[in-house]
Amino acid sequence: MESLRNLEMTVLVDMLATYTEKYLRMQSDGGAEEEFAKCSLTVKAIQNEIDSRKQTLSNTSITDPDIILPEE
Repeated sequence: MESLRNLEMTVLVDMLATYTEKYLRMQSDGGAEEEFAKCSLTVKAIQNEIDSRKQTLSNTSITDPDIILPEE
């Protein structure tokens, strides 16, 4: 799999949706244990990358007064 760091945020979000759907489908329908574990690890890796980027953005906004984050 391509390094998650090299992907755009929109691609990460799409991947998260795809793998989450696959994970939930395997959880309800059953599936190979190895595939289920791989899918679970992939979801966690994507979530970690998204969280890492959010944290970096948050830290940058604190140190750089010219960066304005959108209100949540």
